[in-house]
Order: sequence, then structure tokens, then C-alpha cells
Amino acid sequence: MTTRVLIALVALVLAVAPAQPADPKDELRVAIPWTPENLDPTMNLSSIRAQVGVSLFDSLVGRDAENWMIYLGLNAFKKPLSDVRVRQALNYATDVDAIVKNVLERNGRRAPGPLTPHMFGYDPSVKGYPSDPVKARRLLAETGYPDGLEITLDAPEGRYQGDKEIAEALAGQWQRAGFKPKVQVAEWGAYFKRYLAKHFSDAYLLGLGGPMQDADELFNLVSSKGRGLYYKNEKVDMLFDAGRSTMDPARRRKIYSDLARAMVEDATWVFLMQQVDIYAMRDRVEWTPRPDQWMLLHRATLK
Repeated sequence: MTTRVLIALVALVLAVAPAQPADPKDELRVAIPWTPENLDPTMNLSSIRAQVGVSLFDSLVGRDAENWMIYLGLNAFKKPLSDVRVRQALNYATDVDAIVKNVLERNGRRAPGPLTPHMFGYDPSVKGYPSDPVKARRLLAETGYPDGLEITLDAPEGRYQGDKEIAEALAGQWQRAGFKPKVQVAEWGAYFKRYLAKHFSDAYLLGLGGPMQDADELFNLVSSKGRGLYYKNEKVDMLFDAGRSTMDPARRRKIYSDLARAMVEDATWVFLMQQVDIYAMRDRVEWTPRPDQWMLLHRATLK
């Protein structure tokens, strides 16, 4: 499994190893006892956890999910995804909990909608779609596809944690709900160029996150006044504009609650998961991972 798991702190030592002569240029030494060829973090968590003197930060020790969210964008400018019922069917056809458990080894959390709990404007009353393949089939029949619907799912490989494997798992789930998916995988550089060039015909996998932790982070991805590549909804655009034009926190919070609800109702995306990054480090190091993925090593100390 190719992943984008952050393990920059694997076996981190914030001082020169005692067995080595001091070098005045050495202010930070990072020692990784596994080679890139034999280390795939999400496939080797038990091996890493078994290492003497190594602490592992992952979902199994109660860490919170990161602000980073994985989602499927949908090309609503062309059939069949121009019909909201087909977009809703894709959401109902998706079992996020199964993917988190079986693909990500529980290193993730179901996304509650377009906003994560860390983001300003998040409203816990806004819920995404439950897994319901029967309802997905019914919606496909209503939209004229009783015998199934061909759909392309584009995904990068090596950009996000388990990105290729997530796409493959989604294809299997969608088949059971009446879709006929085709998965196309590409290296990230080529993939992002295709995204910007509006070459994705149906669904595409991307991530969202950043240090701002505000609902306005969605502007470029969703508003037609941002990139405007694959989606346009006048109500959604209006809510983005309203959120950007007021400084009142209470009013902004209500606006972004309405925005999230509108995106869920219109099935702007297939809402997937918040990822849980995996960090491992020497027991001597005291450091706590942040949900925004900033690794502020000046706050790390040695016991």
C-alpha cells in the first residue's frame, strides 16, 4: 500500500547519538532504522509498535483525527452527475466505515460532512449520508439507469494515505450498488494537472486541509467564483460570499452551518474521511502531534 502517512518523527533523536563523536554542525539528527524499501507504515504498524524504545501515535491509542479530509469531487457540469440524485446515489453506495477499518486499519474517522470538527463553522447537526446500497440502486432506477451506470473514478497514487486502495475499495462498493466503475490512477503531478485542466469526467479523489481551520478554506474548491472547475450552485456561492463579507463570528458560524447543510443536500462531494496521521518516535522524546499537521519541533523535548 502506497501512503502519505507522516512519519517524519520515526525514531527521532533531538541530539547527537552518544556513540558518535560530536559534530558542531549537528543540531538535529534523525535516525530511521528501517529503509524506505521495507517500510510501509500502515502495513507495518505492529512491527513498529513492537520496537523497543519507540512510541507510536495513531488511532489505536486514542488520537484525534487530523484537520485533513479526504473527499471525492464530482463533475456536476455533465451527465450523469449533473443530476443530484446520481450524486446522492454515490454517497449512499459508499461505506466509509468499512474503508476506514479495512483499508486504513482504523487510521481515520468518517467525515461528518464538508467541514471537520476542527474548522470554524462546523455544526454537529449537519450529517452526511449513511451507507445504503438499496437506496442507491433505487435512485439510479429513478434517474433512468435501472441496469447500472458506468462511472469513472480518478485517484492519485502516493499523495494521500491509502489513496489508490481507497479508490479500489470504493469501486467494489459501488458495484454492489448498481454502478459500473472504472478506476484510473495517476502519479500526483500528472493527476493535479488533469484536475486543473478539467479533464476529470466523473469522480476524483482529493484532500482538503490547512492551518487556517475555517470553512472559507472550501471556497476555491467549491465556489464557482473560486476555481469553478466542476461545480456551481447559486445558493452555495451566495453563502460563501456572505461568510466572506461579515466579521460577526456568530453570524459567520450560522452562515457556514447553512453552507455545509446545502452542500450535503446537493451532494456536492462524496464525503469520505478525516485521516489520522501516524507518528512514531523514541521514548525519550516528548512531543504531541497537532491536528493541523504542523510539526513544531522546537516544542519537542528530551526526557
